[in-house]
Amino acid sequence: MSPVFSFVVSVCTFKPKMMKWEDITDEARKATEQALTDLLTENRKISGDQLSIRLQDPAYLEKKSQQRKRYCGEEAFRQMKRREAKRRKIRLWIRSASAACILIAGILVIVPKQKTEVLPLAGHSIPEIRSAEMKALLIKTDGEQVMLGKESRQLKEKNGMLIAIDSGGLEYPLQKQFVSHTTDYNELIVPRAGMYCLSLSDGTRAWLNADSRLKYPVVFAENERRIRLSGEGYFKVAKDTQAPFIVETDLGEIRVMGTEFNVKCYPDETIIATTLVNGKVSFINSEVPERILAPGQQLLFERGNQEAEIRQVNVCNYIGWKDNQLIFHKETLEEIMRILARWYDIEVVFENNDLKQLEFSGNLNKYTDIETFFRLFGIGANVRFQLSGRTVYIKSAE
Repeated sequence: MSPVFSFVVSVCTFKPKMMKWEDITDEARKATEQALTDLLTENRKISGDQLSIRLQDPAYLEKKSQQRKRYCGEEAFRQMKRREAKRRKIRLWIRSASAACILIAGILVIVPKQKTEVLPLAGHSIPEIRSAEMKALLIKTDGEQVMLGKESRQLKEKNGMLIAIDSGGLEYPLQKQFVSHTTDYNELIVPRAGMYCLSLSDGTRAWLNADSRLKYPVVFAENERRIRLSGEGYFKVAKDTQAPFIVETDLGEIRVMGTEFNVKCYPDETIIATTLVNGKVSFINSEVPERILAPGQQLLFERGNQEAEIRQVNVCNYIGWKDNQLIFHKETLEEIMRILARWYDIEVVFENNDLKQLEFSGNLNKYTDIETFFRLFGIGANVRFQLSGRTVYIKSAE
Protein backbone atom coordinates (compact mmCIF):
# COMPACT_ATOMS: atom_id res chain seq x y z
CA MET A 1 0.00 0.00 0.00
CA SER A 2 1.27 3.44 -0.89
CA PRO A 3 2.45 5.47 2.14
CA VAL A 4 1.09 8.58 0.42
CA PHE A 5 -2.48 7.32 0.35
CA SER A 6 -2.27 5.75 3.80
CA PHE A 7 -1.12 9.05 5.27
CA VAL A 8 -3.70 11.19 3.54
CA VAL A 9 -6.78 9.16 4.35
CA SER A 10 -5.67 8.54 7.92
CA VAL A 11 -5.44 12.21 8.79
CA CYS A 12 -8.69 12.92 7.06
CA THR A 13 -10.53 11.66 10.13
CA PHE A 14 -9.87 15.13 11.59
CA LYS A 15 -13.04 16.58 9.99
CA PRO A 16 -11.66 17.55 6.55
CA LYS A 17 -15.18 18.01 5.21
CA MET A 18 -15.57 21.15 7.31
CA MET A 19 -13.98 23.12 4.46
CA LYS A 20 -13.71 22.98 0.71
CA TRP A 21 -10.51 22.75 -1.31
CA GLU A 22 -11.87 25.05 -3.99
CA ASP A 23 -12.02 27.82 -1.37
CA ILE A 24 -8.22 27.97 -1.17
CA THR A 25 -6.15 29.91 -3.70
CA ASP A 26 -3.53 28.42 -6.03
CA GLU A 27 -0.70 29.87 -3.92
CA ALA A 28 -2.01 28.20 -0.78
CA ARG A 29 -2.54 24.93 -2.62
CA LYS A 30 1.02 24.92 -3.92
CA ALA A 31 2.38 25.67 -0.46
CA THR A 32 0.29 22.89 1.03
CA GLU A 33 1.34 20.39 -1.63
CA GLN A 34 4.98 21.26 -0.98
CA ALA A 35 4.52 20.70 2.75
CA LEU A 36 3.04 17.26 2.15
CA THR A 37 5.76 16.35 -0.36
CA ASP A 38 8.43 17.24 2.19
CA LEU A 39 6.70 15.19 4.89
CA LEU A 40 6.47 12.14 2.65
CA THR A 41 10.07 12.44 1.52
CA GLU A 42 11.23 12.66 5.11
CA ASN A 43 9.23 9.56 6.06
CA ARG A 44 9.67 7.51 2.89
CA LYS A 45 11.42 4.60 4.67
CA ILE A 46 8.56 3.74 7.03
CA SER A 47 5.31 1.91 6.29
CA GLY A 48 1.99 3.60 5.69
CA ASP A 49 0.60 2.40 9.04
CA GLN A 50 3.66 3.68 10.89
CA LEU A 51 3.34 7.03 9.15
CA SER A 52 -0.33 7.23 10.11
CA ILE A 53 0.58 6.69 13.78
CA ARG A 54 3.38 9.25 13.63
CA LEU A 55 1.13 11.85 12.06
CA GLN A 56 -1.33 11.55 14.94
CA ASP A 57 1.36 12.16 17.57
CA PRO A 58 0.77 15.69 18.94
CA ALA A 59 4.45 16.24 19.72
CA TYR A 60 5.52 15.29 16.21
CA LEU A 61 2.82 17.44 14.62
CA GLU A 62 3.71 20.42 16.77
CA LYS A 63 7.33 20.12 15.71
CA LYS A 64 6.42 19.82 12.03
CA SER A 65 3.93 22.67 12.14
CA GLN A 66 6.53 25.01 13.59
CA GLN A 67 9.01 24.03 10.88
CA ARG A 68 6.50 24.45 8.07
CA LYS A 69 4.55 27.55 8.98
CA ARG A 70 5.86 29.27 5.89
CA TYR A 71 4.26 26.51 3.77
CA CYS A 72 0.88 25.76 5.29
CA GLY A 73 0.36 27.24 8.73
CA GLU A 74 0.25 30.88 7.65
CA GLU A 75 -0.67 31.22 4.00
CA ALA A 76 -3.45 28.62 3.85
CA PHE A 77 -4.83 29.79 7.19
CA ARG A 78 -5.00 33.41 5.97
CA GLN A 79 -6.68 32.39 2.74
CA MET A 80 -9.33 30.36 4.51
CA LYS A 81 -10.02 33.10 7.04
CA ARG A 82 -10.56 35.60 4.22
CA ARG A 83 -13.01 33.24 2.55
CA GLU A 84 -14.84 32.76 5.82
CA ALA A 85 -15.21 36.49 6.29
CA LYS A 86 -16.69 36.80 2.78
CA ARG A 87 -19.01 33.82 2.66
CA ARG A 88 -19.49 32.56 6.23
CA LYS A 89 -19.90 29.10 4.76
CA ILE A 90 -16.60 27.58 5.86
CA ARG A 91 -16.20 26.46 9.46
CA LEU A 92 -12.62 26.36 10.66
CA TRP A 93 -11.80 23.90 13.42
CA ILE A 94 -8.24 25.10 14.02
CA ARG A 95 -7.26 25.57 17.64
CA SER A 96 -3.49 25.32 17.47
CA ALA A 97 -0.60 25.24 15.03
CA SER A 98 -0.55 21.44 15.15
CA ALA A 99 -4.27 21.24 14.46
CA ALA A 100 -3.81 23.57 11.52
CA CYS A 101 -1.18 21.29 10.07
CA ILE A 102 -3.43 18.24 10.52
CA LEU A 103 -6.29 20.04 8.83
CA ILE A 104 -4.19 21.13 5.89
CA ALA A 105 -3.06 17.54 5.51
CA GLY A 106 -6.67 16.44 5.64
CA ILE A 107 -7.54 18.74 2.78
CA LEU A 108 -4.83 17.05 0.77
CA VAL A 109 -7.13 14.11 0.39
CA ILE A 110 -8.03 15.78 -2.88
CA VAL A 111 -4.55 16.76 -4.05
CA PRO A 112 -2.54 13.87 -5.54
CA LYS A 113 1.22 13.97 -5.24
CA GLN A 114 1.31 12.50 -8.72
CA LYS A 115 -1.83 13.40 -10.60
CA THR A 116 -4.24 10.50 -10.86
CA GLU A 117 -5.35 10.03 -14.43
CA VAL A 118 -9.03 9.89 -15.31
CA LEU A 119 -8.97 9.60 -19.08
CA PRO A 120 -11.45 8.73 -21.82
CA LEU A 121 -10.71 5.89 -24.18
CA ALA A 122 -9.72 6.90 -27.70
CA GLY A 123 -12.66 8.47 -29.50
CA HIS A 124 -14.70 8.93 -26.31
CA SER A 125 -15.31 11.94 -24.09
CA ILE A 126 -15.50 11.61 -20.32
CA PRO A 127 -19.20 11.17 -19.46
CA GLU A 128 -20.83 12.73 -16.43
CA ILE A 129 -21.62 9.80 -14.14
CA ARG A 130 -23.48 11.01 -11.10
CA SER A 131 -23.75 9.39 -7.69
CA ALA A 132 -26.79 7.83 -6.05
CA GLU A 133 -29.89 9.95 -5.52
CA MET A 134 -33.26 9.43 -3.87
CA LYS A 135 -35.18 7.23 -6.28
CA ALA A 136 -36.99 3.90 -6.21
CA LEU A 137 -39.80 1.88 -7.77
CA LEU A 138 -42.76 0.94 -5.56
CA ILE A 139 -44.77 -2.11 -6.59
CA LYS A 140 -48.05 -2.05 -4.67
CA THR A 141 -50.03 -5.08 -3.60
CA ASP A 142 -52.52 -4.50 -6.45
CA GLY A 143 -49.71 -4.53 -9.03
CA GLU A 144 -49.58 -0.77 -9.59
CA GLN A 145 -46.02 0.51 -10.17
CA VAL A 146 -45.04 3.96 -8.93
CA MET A 147 -41.74 5.74 -9.58
CA LEU A 148 -40.54 7.57 -6.48
CA GLY A 149 -38.23 10.57 -6.29
CA LYS A 150 -38.08 13.68 -4.13
CA GLU A 151 -41.48 15.11 -5.10
CA SER A 152 -44.18 15.37 -2.44
CA ARG A 153 -47.51 13.58 -2.93
CA GLN A 154 -49.82 10.94 -1.48
CA LEU A 155 -50.66 7.40 -2.56
CA LYS A 156 -53.70 5.37 -1.64
CA GLU A 157 -53.36 1.74 -0.65
CA LYS A 158 -55.86 -1.01 -1.42
CA ASN A 159 -57.21 -0.83 2.15
CA GLY A 160 -57.71 2.94 1.89
CA MET A 161 -54.54 3.86 3.81
CA LEU A 162 -52.83 7.06 2.62
CA ILE A 163 -49.04 6.95 2.21
CA ALA A 164 -47.07 10.20 2.39
CA ILE A 165 -44.18 10.75 -0.03
CA ASP A 166 -41.71 13.64 0.22
CA SER A 167 -38.00 14.38 -0.05
CA GLY A 168 -37.41 12.27 3.06
CA GLY A 169 -38.87 9.15 1.47
CA LEU A 170 -41.98 7.03 1.92
CA GLU A 171 -43.97 7.14 5.17
CA TYR A 172 -46.77 4.80 6.20
CA PRO A 173 -49.11 6.02 8.96
CA LEU A 174 -48.36 4.49 12.35
CA GLN A 175 -50.70 1.59 13.15
CA LYS A 176 -51.46 0.96 16.83
CA GLN A 177 -53.21 -2.32 16.09
CA PHE A 178 -51.84 -5.04 13.84
CA VAL A 179 -53.87 -7.53 11.80
CA SER A 180 -54.28 -11.22 12.57
CA HIS A 181 -52.96 -12.26 9.17
CA THR A 182 -50.95 -10.28 6.63
CA THR A 183 -51.84 -10.64 2.95
CA ASP A 184 -51.05 -7.24 1.41
CA TYR A 185 -47.36 -6.83 0.57
CA ASN A 186 -45.57 -3.99 -1.19
CA GLU A 187 -42.11 -4.18 -2.72
CA LEU A 188 -39.65 -1.30 -2.90
CA ILE A 189 -36.93 -1.63 -5.54
CA VAL A 190 -33.95 0.73 -5.37
CA PRO A 191 -31.94 0.71 -8.62
CA ARG A 192 -28.22 1.12 -9.07
CA ALA A 193 -27.27 4.77 -8.51
CA GLY A 194 -30.24 5.10 -6.17
CA MET A 195 -30.99 5.25 -2.43
CA TYR A 196 -34.26 5.44 -0.54
CA CYS A 197 -35.77 5.72 2.94
CA LEU A 198 -39.11 4.62 4.30
CA SER A 199 -41.02 4.48 7.56
CA LEU A 200 -43.01 1.27 8.01
CA SER A 201 -46.44 1.04 9.63
CA ASP A 202 -44.96 0.00 13.02
CA GLY A 203 -42.70 3.09 13.16
CA THR A 204 -39.55 1.27 12.03
CA ARG A 205 -37.27 3.40 9.83
CA ALA A 206 -35.38 1.74 6.97
CA TRP A 207 -32.64 3.03 4.65
CA LEU A 208 -31.99 1.07 1.45
CA ASN A 209 -28.70 1.21 -0.42
CA ALA A 210 -28.29 1.09 -4.20
CA ASP A 211 -29.37 -2.10 -6.01
CA SER A 212 -31.59 -3.34 -3.14
CA ARG A 213 -35.12 -4.73 -2.78
CA LEU A 214 -37.40 -4.77 0.25
CA LYS A 215 -40.69 -6.66 0.47
CA TYR A 216 -42.89 -5.70 3.42
CA PRO A 217 -46.53 -5.82 4.54
CA VAL A 218 -48.69 -2.71 4.39
CA VAL A 219 -49.78 -3.59 7.96
CA PHE A 220 -47.84 -6.08 10.08
CA ALA A 221 -49.28 -9.25 11.61
CA GLU A 222 -49.89 -9.13 15.35
CA ASN A 223 -47.43 -11.90 16.29
CA GLU A 224 -44.40 -10.89 14.20
CA ARG A 225 -43.12 -8.16 11.90
CA ARG A 226 -41.53 -9.93 8.93
CA ILE A 227 -39.87 -8.34 5.89
CA ARG A 228 -37.58 -9.67 3.15
CA LEU A 229 -34.36 -7.95 2.02
CA SER A 230 -32.07 -8.42 -0.95
CA GLY A 231 -29.15 -5.98 -1.07
CA GLU A 232 -28.25 -3.68 1.82
CA GLY A 233 -30.41 -1.97 4.39
CA TYR A 234 -30.04 -0.12 7.69
CA PHE A 235 -32.91 -0.50 10.15
CA LYS A 236 -33.93 1.47 13.20
CA VAL A 237 -36.55 -0.88 14.61
CA ALA A 238 -39.48 0.29 16.73
CA LYS A 239 -39.52 -1.64 20.00
CA ASP A 240 -42.26 -4.24 20.48
CA THR A 241 -41.52 -7.19 22.76
CA GLN A 242 -44.71 -8.97 21.66
CA ALA A 243 -43.92 -8.93 17.94
CA PRO A 244 -40.28 -9.61 16.96
CA PHE A 245 -38.96 -7.86 13.86
CA ILE A 246 -37.56 -10.40 11.38
CA VAL A 247 -35.46 -9.68 8.30
CA GLU A 248 -35.44 -12.58 5.86
CA THR A 249 -32.52 -13.03 3.46
CA ASP A 250 -31.37 -15.81 1.17
CA LEU A 251 -28.76 -16.82 3.77
CA GLY A 252 -30.79 -16.67 6.96
CA GLU A 253 -32.93 -14.52 9.25
CA ILE A 254 -32.09 -11.67 11.59
CA ARG A 255 -34.51 -11.49 14.52
CA VAL A 256 -34.83 -8.43 16.80
CA MET A 257 -37.19 -6.75 19.25
CA GLY A 258 -36.05 -3.14 18.91
CA THR A 259 -32.62 -2.03 17.80
CA GLU A 260 -30.44 -0.47 15.10
CA PHE A 261 -28.49 -2.66 12.72
CA ASN A 262 -27.21 -3.01 9.16
CA VAL A 263 -27.70 -6.00 6.86
CA LYS A 264 -25.75 -6.56 3.65
CA CYS A 265 -26.86 -9.52 1.55
CA TYR A 266 -26.48 -8.88 -2.18
CA PRO A 267 -27.40 -11.85 -4.40
CA ASP A 268 -24.13 -11.60 -6.34
CA GLU A 269 -22.12 -12.01 -3.12
CA THR A 270 -21.77 -15.22 -1.10
CA ILE A 271 -21.58 -13.59 2.34
CA ILE A 272 -24.22 -11.98 4.54
CA ALA A 273 -22.92 -9.34 6.96
CA THR A 274 -25.03 -8.16 9.90
CA THR A 275 -23.65 -5.26 11.95
CA LEU A 276 -25.28 -4.29 15.26
CA VAL A 277 -25.24 -0.65 16.37
CA ASN A 278 -27.29 -1.04 19.55
CA GLY A 279 -29.76 -3.46 21.11
CA LYS A 280 -29.58 -7.19 20.42
CA VAL A 281 -30.15 -9.35 17.35
CA SER A 282 -29.92 -13.05 16.59
CA PHE A 283 -29.00 -14.79 13.34
CA ILE A 284 -30.89 -17.93 12.39
CA ASN A 285 -29.96 -20.37 9.63
CA SER A 286 -30.84 -24.04 9.29
CA GLU A 287 -27.17 -24.96 8.78
CA VAL A 288 -25.73 -23.30 11.91
CA PRO A 289 -26.77 -22.80 15.55
CA GLU A 290 -28.48 -19.52 16.43
CA ARG A 291 -25.95 -16.74 17.06
CA ILE A 292 -26.60 -13.63 19.16
CA LEU A 293 -24.83 -10.32 18.58
CA ALA A 294 -23.98 -7.56 21.04
CA PRO A 295 -23.55 -3.88 20.05
CA GLY A 296 -20.37 -3.27 18.08
CA GLN A 297 -20.28 -6.81 16.71
CA GLN A 298 -20.62 -8.05 13.16
CA LEU A 299 -21.72 -11.49 12.02
CA LEU A 300 -20.37 -12.94 8.77
CA PHE A 301 -21.87 -16.07 7.26
CA GLU A 302 -20.82 -17.51 3.92
CA ARG A 303 -23.05 -19.71 1.85
CA GLY A 304 -22.15 -23.39 2.33
CA ASN A 305 -20.20 -22.87 5.56
CA GLN A 306 -21.03 -24.75 8.76
CA GLU A 307 -20.39 -21.86 11.13
CA ALA A 308 -20.85 -18.11 11.35
CA GLU A 309 -18.07 -15.73 12.40
CA ILE A 310 -18.69 -12.95 14.93
CA ARG A 311 -16.13 -10.17 15.27
CA GLN A 312 -15.79 -6.79 16.97
CA VAL A 313 -15.87 -3.89 14.48
CA ASN A 314 -16.11 -0.13 14.21
CA VAL A 315 -19.75 0.08 13.18
CA CYS A 316 -19.21 3.45 11.48
CA ASN A 317 -17.31 1.65 8.73
CA TYR A 318 -20.44 -0.29 7.81
CA ILE A 319 -23.23 2.27 8.16
CA GLY A 320 -21.58 5.36 6.64
CA TRP A 321 -23.26 4.69 3.29
CA LYS A 322 -26.62 5.95 4.58
CA ASP A 323 -24.97 9.32 5.26
CA ASN A 324 -23.30 9.41 1.82
CA GLN A 325 -19.88 8.35 3.07
CA LEU A 326 -17.55 5.59 1.91
CA ILE A 327 -15.62 4.39 4.96
CA PHE A 328 -13.15 1.57 4.51
CA HIS A 329 -10.32 -0.03 6.48
CA LYS A 330 -7.76 -2.22 4.69
CA GLU A 331 -10.34 -2.90 2.00
CA THR A 332 -9.41 -4.24 -1.43
CA LEU A 333 -9.84 -2.09 -4.50
CA GLU A 334 -12.06 -4.84 -5.91
CA GLU A 335 -14.54 -4.53 -3.03
CA ILE A 336 -14.45 -0.72 -3.09
CA MET A 337 -15.16 -0.68 -6.82
CA ARG A 338 -18.02 -3.15 -6.30
CA ILE A 339 -19.60 -0.58 -3.97
CA LEU A 340 -18.99 2.27 -6.40
CA ALA A 341 -20.48 0.23 -9.25
CA ARG A 342 -23.77 0.15 -7.36
CA TRP A 343 -23.61 3.78 -6.28
CA TYR A 344 -22.88 5.12 -9.77
CA ASP A 345 -24.41 2.37 -11.94
CA ILE A 346 -21.16 1.57 -13.73
CA GLU A 347 -19.33 -1.52 -14.93
CA VAL A 348 -15.74 -2.08 -13.76
CA VAL A 349 -12.98 -3.85 -15.68
CA PHE A 350 -9.55 -4.47 -14.10
CA GLU A 351 -6.44 -4.73 -16.29
CA ASN A 352 -5.09 -7.49 -14.03
CA ASN A 353 -5.94 -9.31 -10.81
CA ASP A 354 -3.08 -7.70 -8.88
CA LEU A 355 -4.88 -4.35 -9.02
CA LYS A 356 -7.94 -5.93 -7.42
CA GLN A 357 -5.92 -6.82 -4.32
CA LEU A 358 -4.58 -3.32 -3.61
CA GLU A 359 -5.70 -2.33 -0.10
CA PHE A 360 -6.83 1.09 1.06
CA SER A 361 -8.12 2.73 4.23
CA GLY A 362 -9.99 6.00 4.41
CA ASN A 363 -13.16 8.05 4.73
CA LEU A 364 -14.46 9.82 1.65
CA ASN A 365 -17.69 11.64 0.90
CA LYS A 366 -19.88 10.56 -1.98
CA TYR A 367 -19.18 13.07 -4.72
CA THR A 368 -21.52 14.29 -7.44
CA ASP A 369 -19.67 12.91 -10.45
CA ILE A 370 -17.42 9.89 -10.61
CA GLU A 371 -14.50 11.73 -12.20
CA THR A 372 -14.14 13.85 -9.07
CA PHE A 373 -14.34 10.75 -6.91
CA PHE A 374 -11.57 8.96 -8.84
CA ARG A 375 -9.29 11.99 -8.59
CA LEU A 376 -9.79 11.99 -4.83
CA PHE A 377 -9.51 8.27 -4.45
CA GLY A 378 -6.39 7.74 -6.50
CA ILE A 379 -4.07 9.85 -4.36
CA GLY A 380 -0.67 8.24 -4.16
CA ALA A 381 -1.88 5.04 -5.84
CA ASN A 382 -0.23 3.83 -9.03
CA VAL A 383 -3.60 3.52 -10.75
CA ARG A 384 -5.15 4.97 -13.89
CA PHE A 385 -8.89 5.14 -14.60
CA GLN A 386 -10.25 5.22 -18.15
CA LEU A 387 -13.93 5.78 -18.90
CA SER A 388 -15.94 4.57 -21.88
CA GLY A 389 -19.65 5.20 -21.53
CA ARG A 390 -20.55 3.69 -18.16
CA THR A 391 -17.57 1.32 -18.09
CA VAL A 392 -14.48 2.10 -16.00
CA TYR A 393 -11.19 0.45 -16.98
CA ILE A 394 -8.64 0.30 -14.15
CA LYS A 395 -5.01 0.02 -15.18
CA SER A 396 -1.55 0.42 -13.72
CA ALA A 397 -0.22 3.93 -14.25
CA GLU A 398 2.73 3.93 -16.63
